Amino acid sequence: MSSKKDLESMSEKDILVELLKEQRGETRARRITMVFMGLICCSVVVALILIVPKVTGALDDVKKATAKVGDVITTVESKVDMLDSTIKDIDGMVKNVDDLVVSNTDNLSQAAEKLNSVDFVKLNQAINDFADTVQPLSDFFNSFKIP
Repeated sequence: MSSKKDLESMSEKDILVELLKEQRGETRARRITMVFMGLICCSVVVALILIVPKVTGALDDVKKATAKVGDVITTVESKVDMLDSTIKDIDGMVKNVDDLVVSNTDNLSQAAEKLNSVDFVKLNQAINDFADTVQPLSDFFNSFKIP
């Protein structure tokens, strides 16, 4: 609008024309703003229509992956439990083998002591004496052989 002095000198018709021009300008600005707001709203709706399905699909994939990770964790936990029990069994088996080795070592030591206590010289002499004793008997019975 024009300044105050101009308004006072203008007629009512001129003032109404001036007001009408200003209202038309404001109306045009409002229409342009409305068109831009409509375009923005349409853009947001289109973006939502395009993005929401992808986001929900990604969330479903995340849920599936989380479920698979849970299954893998459960499997790993069961395998770890099996390994723990196997290690305990191996510890018991090693202890049993150790006990067996100790008892067999004692038995082998006793057998070695007994073998060391044998007088092989006397044993050989006894075998030779026995052979000398049995030889005449063998010769005697061989003389009765029928050819």
